[in-house]
Amino acid sequence: MYTLIVLLLTTLSVLIYIHAWTFAAYSPVAHQEHELVEWVTIVIPFIASVITPLLKPRYSSSANASLEPTASYWSLLSYSFLDPIIWLGYSSRKISQDALPPLAEFDTANVLRENSFKILDRTLSKSRRHIFLNLVKLYWSTGLRLVGLLIIQSFTVFFSPLAINRLLSYLEVGREKSAVRPWVCVSLLFLGPMVSGVVLQCLRYYSQPYGLQTRLVTQIEAILTQLVCEHALRIRMKSDAPKSTQEGSLVLGDAPRAQGANLLGKINSLITTDLANIREARDFMSLAIYIPLHVSLAIWFLYVVLGWSAFVGLAVIIALLPVPGYVASCIHKVEIIGMGKTDGRVQDVTETLNVLRMIKLFGWENKSNEKLRSSREEELGWITKRVLNMIKGISNYLIPIATMMATYATYVVTFMPPRPVYHHSNPDVQS
Repeated sequence: MYTLIVLLLTTLSVLIYIHAWTFAAYSPVAHQEHELVEWVTIVIPFIASVITPLLKPRYSSSANASLEPTASYWSLLSYSFLDPIIWLGYSSRKISQDALPPLAEFDTANVLRENSFKILDRTLSKSRRHIFLNLVKLYWSTGLRLVGLLIIQSFTVFFSPLAINRLLSYLEVGREKSAVRPWVCVSLLFLGPMVSGVVLQCLRYYSQPYGLQTRLVTQIEAILTQLVCEHALRIRMKSDAPKSTQEGSLVLGDAPRAQGANLLGKINSLITTDLANIREARDFMSLAIYIPLHVSLAIWFLYVVLGWSAFVGLAVIIALLPVPGYVASCIHKVEIIGMGKTDGRVQDVTETLNVLRMIKLFGWENKSNEKLRSSREEELGWITKRVLNMIKGISNYLIPIATMMATYATYVVTFMPPRPVYHHSNPDVQS
């Protein structure tokens, strides 16, 4: 099926280049007499290679298939497969659990565990690679789709500026020196934002939720939660008490703990705060793929329009690049220390709750409260991430302004011709 679609798309591309390009460009090649036949030869392969695969429902081998695995690609792009449950919620005051569609099989916890633990769990895979590399190995196909979508979005963002540039060029020099007809530029003004918006929604669906609960990040969170909980069951719990005790050690104090301290706090932080940090780091592929390609295309486009003054803006970007990097390194250092303090506080709270009856029996409420308050205040002392994030946001806002000022100032000083000075013939009128 996919081979047939690829062959039909190849045929459609050749036909579009042969026939449709003659209508789009000011080409010296004369049009053929039968224009209707040309359009029919394009429309029929377009229906067979694009429309039909988009509208065709997919096959699922699962006996209890949900709506998503059997929905067509157009239904997935427009989320129309959710229309039945939305209309049910609109027409009914209360929806029972049985009325909801079943969860897709590839989203269930058992299937996620079966497919991922053989790669991520060190007791099963015998691998000592970093867990990030194992996640890349597990979701390599999704990663390739994300790379393709990021590349498409990088190019579609420039459809509108390129179309506006060509329209202005057409108005300035006329059709004699224009390569394409104006309707092509108008079509690009429509297709650019539309295709970019569809690609952006696909990216949000896969890995960039911006607050939404989407597929890839949610699956990774579920897998890591199961992995941490199962690994916690294998750990032998040891006492965190110091090796030597002194007289009066029954009083809660700040004695140093043995190796492996704050174990309960670390486990709780792994499945709460650390998973939230993983969600915040979901845009790493944009840093590696989208931003370099986007900057390269922007520099090329500005070089075509403004000349070599675009490289002045690039030099300003490179010169100011260490500023957000330095702020990010400071945020990373503060985050490491702050997370350590958070682990200690969670450990203290957990230990206090475990011996709550003993604390009430011996009257240690004030001492326990003071210890928890001191650990919390010590933790709050290292929460300066908000201020550093504000500094990073200000630097990210000022760097583009400095880049634009340097680029346009260089263009105005270097390339723009000087304006002629007109002197009024009447000496009584001041110019």
